[in-house]
Amino acid sequence: MRNREGVIAAAVILGIVGYMVAFKWRPFVSAERLVVTATPSLGGLFDSRPLTLRRGDQSCTEPVPIARDTTEARVYLTSTRGGMSPPAVSLTGPGGYAPTVRTELIAGGDNVPVIARFASPARTTESRLCIRNAGRITINLIGTTEPRSLTLAQTTVNGKSTGVGIALSLNRGQEQSLVEFAPTIVRRASALTGGMCPTWLIWLMIVMLIMSPLGVALAAYREA
Repeated sequence: MRNREGVIAAAVILGIVGYMVAFKWRPFVSAERLVVTATPSLGGLFDSRPLTLRRGDQSCTEPVPIARDTTEARVYLTSTRGGMSPPAVSLTGPGGYAPTVRTELIAGGDNVPVIARFASPARTTESRLCIRNAGRITINLIGTTEPRSLTLAQTTVNGKSTGVGIALSLNRGQEQSLVEFAPTIVRRASALTGGMCPTWLIWLMIVMLIMSPLGVALAAYREA
């Protein structure tokens, strides 16, 4: 009876692991998703306040760190109306960095993304991102005055401080799966420890975490 219970326990553990790998874990790690390189300015966690830009108004946010692999910035409008055109977005940085920016407005619904695409710099640079309402209709950028969500980046409108932080994310512009992005995640995790936890040790811990259910199943089988 004892042997039978151990075998059943091992089979149940392996069955659960197999199910999780096939139907949960594998789709999650293989799904393509947008790669965020930085979030210099955040939207509110619990409280939001729109930043209003009337016709001709311009907001500017700085510092905005543009990494070498960053080719896209996203801000968000509270909503869209018929005839609304995407705002004009510009980037300027040291060393004459001022790429041509192509702007796209994904209309419809709430929390509407405005996607600005541009060429990445030769090296990471602290830049200034400006948004000008070039249309006739007033727009509202999603933002916040929530203290816990305000960052180092400051946003002005027509050169005047607002106290509002807009929701701004910087992306690679090319979707990747978690498997493809894993080496970068491990390198950044190691960098956060100041090198105290080298990349090889993080990889070892990941392998041990993945193999631990199999170890439990083996131990249950050996106890049978």
